Amino acid sequence: MRLRWIASSLLLLSGLIDIPYGWYYVAGYASYVWYGMGAIYLVLAAVLATSTRGRFFQPLAFGYTLFLLAAWATGGNRDLVAIVDKIVEVVVAITLTQLIRVTWISTPTHVSSPQARPA
Repeated sequence: MRLRWIASSLLLLSGLIDIPYGWYYVAGYASYVWYGMGAIYLVLAAVLATSTRGRFFQPLAFGYTLFLLAAWATGGNRDLVAIVDKIVEVVVAITLTQLIRVTWISTPTHVSSPQARPA
């Protein structure tokens, strides 16, 4: 539960960084990309905070964060705000990894156990 709130707060923080970054630092057509990225982070933060369909939205938020990190690594800006945003996103990815591991605990089944046999 605590990990969920930490992940939601970090996603919210990253979204709140991305939207003004698009307004102040990125000029022209590319600013709409930053607005979109920030809005997606805000929506994911709200959905994770409400614990709605965690098995779907937790990996979605994780994959989206990794996608943005990879896109930034291949050609993103290297100014202070972008670096701080990416540090937050790395912490988001680590927190979501831990949250997914806790949420998706699976119990191993043995072939010889009664639960593994079809009825």
